[in-house]
Amino acid sequence: MKFNRLIICMMVIARYMVKLQSAEKNPAYMCPDLPGIVFMQYTEKGETYFTIVSETDYKKIKTEYWLGTNNYVSTCRDGKTVYLHRELCPGLQVGQFAHHKGSKFNHLPGMLEAVTPADHDQHRTYCGDLMIDADDGRNLILSVI
Repeated sequence: MKFNRLIICMMVIARYMVKLQSAEKNPAYMCPDLPGIVFMQYTEKGETYFTIVSETDYKKIKTEYWLGTNNYVSTCRDGKTVYLHRELCPGLQVGQFAHHKGSKFNHLPGMLEAVTPADHDQHRTYCGDLMIDADDGRNLILSVI
């Protein structure tokens, strides 16, 4: 299943994540059980979501303010919208698309690929947003909304 955005409830953040003190424009968290992965927070239409990036990539993008635009993560440079998936896609050239191999919120290495317009599937189906919550017994609960 592929999802648009990632929602992480505050209980999960409080129990399982550590806030990065080096975060700049967007709050960011790491989970000790998932080394090298950063969960960067952003907002879209007043709602809070998270995107997943490598720690290395996070160091490159943390100085800019990122927000949501039509279920994608973006920033603005010189009056132009710059999408995170295009920014992090390896080998992307003019005229190519940055294709998500999985969910739109996953920007980890290996999950983005440069493709030609002819090879880009325009009819992908996303199941909605993925929400991660936790119950009182410390069990994680996944929901699609």
